[in-house]
This record gives sequence, C-alpha cells and structure tokens, in this order.
Amino acid sequence: MSEISALRFHNKTRQFLTTFLRLPVIVLSAGAITSECLSKHASRRGNVKTILAMILFAAVSAAAQDQVAVKDAQSACGAANVKYDAHQDASQHPAPLPDPDKALIYVVQEIGELKCSGCALTRVGMDGAWVGANQGSSYFFFSTEPGDHHVCLNWQSLLAGRSRAYAFANFTAEAGKTYYFRARILQGHYNYSFDLDPINSDEGKYLVAASLFSDSHPKK
Repeated sequence: MSEISALRFHNKTRQFLTTFLRLPVIVLSAGAITSECLSKHASRRGNVKTILAMILFAAVSAAAQDQVAVKDAQSACGAANVKYDAHQDASQHPAPLPDPDKALIYVVQEIGELKCSGCALTRVGMDGAWVGANQGSSYFFFSTEPGDHHVCLNWQSLLAGRSRAYAFANFTAEAGKTYYFRARILQGHYNYSFDLDPINSDEGKYLVAASLFSDSHPKK
C-alpha cells in the first residue's frame, strides 16, 4: 500500500469511528502499522463491543420495565376474555342519586363524528373488574365503596389496533358523593384520540341529560 493510500485509509477509518461510534480516535501515521498499534486497535474493538453490549442490555431492561408498567396500569381492567353487549336504550333515562354509604360514578361517552362498526363499544373497568360498557354516545353508572380507585377504559373491537386502545384514571371516592368521567373517541384526519377524564358535576349532569342510556351486560 502506498503512503498516500495508507493515509486515505486511516482518514476514512477515523471519520467512520468519530461519526458513528463517537469515540476518541488515535491518529495513525502514514507509515507501517506496528504491533503496538494493532494491540491498541484490538483493545479498542473490545471496548466497542463492551459499550454495544451495555447499550443492548439497557434497551432490553427499559423494554422489560415498560411491559411491567403497562401490566400494572391494565390491572385496573377486567379479564381480557370477558366481552360485553351494549345498546342505547331510549325507553329509559335513569339518573339516580348516591346511597349514603357509597359513591356513585357516571361514565359518559362521546364519539363525535366517528364512523365505526357498532358505534364504538367501550368496556369500563375498576380495580380489576369490568363494571359496564358504553355503546356510541351514551352513559351508564355504577356504585362503589369509598376509597382509592383505579378506572380503565378499553375499546372492544375486532380490529387489533382499536382493541389495544386503553385509557386510565384514578380518584378517591367519598360516601354519598357523585363522580363523573368523560370517555372520548374523537377521529382526526389520520388517527383518533382515546381518553378518559374526570369532569365537574355541572358538565357531568349536562352530558348525562343530553345522552342516551347504555344498557350493557357481559356476553354469555
């Protein structure tokens, strides 16, 4: 190899390592590579392998931690194999008050102009069990004991992308009080938003009054 070719080779090697590995590079002379230089390069390659292994381990650990966080959040939902039937019932419009020793929760769903098969049936779970479902723009309610609670919303759909849509909320219930949550599925140009949020009692009462009641039960 000529001196000029050797210089070009070392310059390209230095540029590659600096750009992609972000490691300090020893500038080699254009002369012959001594055994000492080869030893240094072998050591450098060993360091690179160690760094790459550490990066891979960190990525795997982060992915494992993400899966733990997902499962922890989904523990508020009910069993995945429990499916619901739900329909809007225009013949009734119940709006009860809470029992003195329990809290009452309303879940109102808005789907906007979403075009969907079955009009967006969503299951609502709390503390590891399903409590009901909404179909389309509708509402339902349920009672619970006072204390801290975790709520889950899941889109029940035959489409895999939609069935993986989840939303979560948590609250502290007090006996004799009423709580309102709004579930929303709003379609955008290329996607949709899926969320579950607590709302104030004035807005909650208005949305309940303006919505149809959802009659739901688990499928047999």
